[in-house]
Amino acid sequence: MASVKARSVLLQIPCLFFGHKTLYVTSLREPSIRRASSLASDTQGQPSATNSNNKLPVIPQSRESPNGTTTNSASADDIFQQELQGMNKTTLNGLKISNYPRSQRRFIDQERCKRRAEGNTAAANKQVPKPPPTFTASNGTSGTSIAVLGPSCSNDDTSSKHTEESPKIWYMFPEHHKLVVQLAPGVRFTDSDVDGAHEWQTNICGTFRCSKKTCGNKWGSGIVATVIRGYLFPEKDLAYNAKVFNQRCKECDSLGYMTISRHTYLGRVIRRLKIWRNEKVDQLRHENYWTGPHKSELCEGCKAGKCGREGG
Repeated sequence: MASVKARSVLLQIPCLFFGHKTLYVTSLREPSIRRASSLASDTQGQPSATNSNNKLPVIPQSRESPNGTTTNSASADDIFQQELQGMNKTTLNGLKISNYPRSQRRFIDQERCKRRAEGNTAAANKQVPKPPPTFTASNGTSGTSIAVLGPSCSNDDTSSKHTEESPKIWYMFPEHHKLVVQLAPGVRFTDSDVDGAHEWQTNICGTFRCSKKTCGNKWGSGIVATVIRGYLFPEKDLAYNAKVFNQRCKECDSLGYMTISRHTYLGRVIRRLKIWRNEKVDQLRHENYWTGPHKSELCEGCKAGKCGREGG
């Protein structure tokens, strides 16, 4: 019989009865009890939980028990993932991935990718400008319902002139030309402030904020005076611009910072360009936009004689 020292035991297993004699077969098997010294020597090659490059121990994925069964690795994986999720980013990135089994390397890579994605999302959110506030009519219940021609006047789609520049009497919006040519191909934009071959006075929707810091008044208007002008070139190309007039604060008479509805701006400009090129246009639809009564003394378009409100 082999000795325990030789790390094997002889098992006598009755296999066949033959008369009064019993036949035996022998089998060598790993002993279920290992010496403490052997366990210590086997763990010397494993990564340590206190290693400077690793802040958590390697958790075995599966292990064979003495009775020959295999333990479930789901709980070990859950513990490992929880440890990763509880780490700060510096510690997580400092893990030496070569010290871990392949399956745990995958968990580490997944957690690192997740942290990077969260960081990129947070950085992108900081760069996204906040939508402009929704303003109410400055004179409350004295407002009247004004029929506004063309597209909706919602502030979901706006274009602003911000506080980085001093407020002006009027503005142009050349940044919207790339959208204009999508529905009116072949037209050009010009910022020339001279009379052209065509001119049309209309209005768009907008909101305003007083430029005087100590005032802070805000108001909305469904009649923001706008003049669309067309210019003919020898090649029979059509150029255009749209001059949008500012308004003044009723409290202190200061010019406002203007935010227009890009939707109504594009609707007015594209419709007029198509008419000048003898193209078919859709019928105008009327919508009500609640605003205060239009005051000519506060409208720069009225002062310039360009607020005829001819419609679309």
